[in-house]
Amino acid sequence: MGSREFPGLPQSVREARRFVANLCATVGYPLEPVDLLISEVATNALIHGGGGFAVRCFRMKDRFRVEVDDRSYRIPYLRHPGADEVHGRGVRLLDKLAEWGAVLRKGGKTVYFEPREGPWGA
Repeated sequence: MGSREFPGLPQSVREARRFVANLCATVGYPLEPVDLLISEVATNALIHGGGGFAVRCFRMKDRFRVEVDDRSYRIPYLRHPGADEVHGRGVRLLDKLAEWGAVLRKGGKTVYFEPREGPWGA
């Protein structure tokens, strides 16, 4: 459906959100929670993934899938941050709102998600 590479700059997260929002609009897919999830995954790619990242979106029969590639080999995991911690909640949101995972590939990893609810009954 669409793919784009983003440089390792803070504004790239906003640009990735806009890119995914435009693709959602093109196929009539609801922006929420995709907007929140791409923001979390792109931010993690920027901070922990070694700089730039790539985003790919797919519309499958009954699903909308987003994949984010970065240059890190560290797989994200579900944390249980304390009430006073300001970080560590992004993967919890991902886990609550989407089917997700991460796979290692040559040059880094891919984190993917598919929102749990969608217009095609996903």
